[in-house]
Amino acid sequence: SDTGGGHRASAEALQNALLERHPQGLEIHIVDFFVKVAGPSFLNALPRTYSKLAKRPFLWRLVWLGGLFWPTRVAFDSLIDAFAARNFDALLDELQPHLVVSVHPLTQTVPLRVLHERQLRDPARRAVPFCTVVTDLGSAAPGWFSSKADLTVVPS
Repeated sequence: SDTGGGHRASAEALQNALLERHPQGLEIHIVDFFVKVAGPSFLNALPRTYSKLAKRPFLWRLVWLGGLFWPTRVAFDSLIDAFAARNFDALLDELQPHLVVSVHPLTQTVPLRVLHERQLRDPARRAVPFCTVVTDLGSAAPGWFSSKADLTVVPS
């Protein structure tokens, strides 16, 4: 996502490193979850909103602190879920990935739930592992961490 913080740059760096190691064996798709999957205009606007928030430290801190408060996280995840779950499920059908990697703290809960529910609906279906690559160098928001992720990679 182009929400700032280098999420897209991190995804591209991972893509480049993997293709360098396996030049003929991988097909990698970088998908902006908020633009391609989430759908509604207010979630599509999230990348543009980030740059405005980043220029206003008080508002950015308020949003960041709100993310520490579990009811706020649950409400936001529910909002994302309402608009993105069906689209993410369809994207999984379209791309048939062998691995899903997230480089954004707001794209953990819904993808993990959808992957889990797909496995429950069809236990014979190949399980798709989920990896989180944390891109925050300092204190990371709680949204980065889920015990349901198969692997979580942190920078330090």
